[in-house]
Amino acid sequence: MSLEVSVIGATNVPNPETFGKSDPYAVLEFQGFRKKTEVKKGDLNPKWNETFEFQLA
Repeated sequence: MSLEVSVIGATNVPNPETFGKSDPYAVLEFQGFRKKTEVKKGDLNPKWNETFEFQLA
């Protein structure tokens, strides 16, 4: 059995950079396992459309 999580996107990501824009990504953690989306360079409204699978114990 597994859990599927879809990361669609984000809007208005805060920009902590003094010069340029952030390079956002999303991190998912579940039962000690960690997954990460692709980095979206300079995009404060990133669209990932990525799906991750976690195995259930």
